[in-house]
Amino acid sequence: MDAAALRIEPFRPPLQSVFRQLVLDGLAEHWGEVDESLNPDLDDVALTYQDDVVLVAIEAGRPVGTGILVLLPPAGQIVRMSVSHDRRRRGIGRTLVSALIESAPEHGVDHLVVETNARWTGSRSFYEQSGFTFTHYAPGPFGSEAFYEMRL
Repeated sequence: MDAAALRIEPFRPPLQSVFRQLVLDGLAEHWGEVDESLNPDLDDVALTYQDDVVLVAIEAGRPVGTGILVLLPPAGQIVRMSVSHDRRRRGIGRTLVSALIESAPEHGVDHLVVETNARWTGSRSFYEQSGFTFTHYAPGPFGSEAFYEMRL
């Protein structure tokens, strides 16, 4: 990845449909298909996450990644991380996570949490390589969830 070609920008409403589709495409890769009704937060990202940090990775003018830091001071939760399938393993996800981590202290956040499906080994490895520490498993609506934390 040419770092100069990648920009991390705040979400803007004109990006609504592509943001939504990036996340849904990522979920479909994991699950095979997606019930879009289970993801109502994606119907209006600007409204749902109006008090949070919502970022989009733009490469060559094309949105290729998403990430949200839900602000629950003193904690923050990273959600809706997704990178376009054809742009993975190029540092885009890591750049997005780093930007979310960097933004946390200015919002009164001193630790971050993230959860992912326990069977998604690639996602789990990504968070561990990004500096998160595994804390526990818990039952979730779609199977066991793995929880991670990072103290800032």
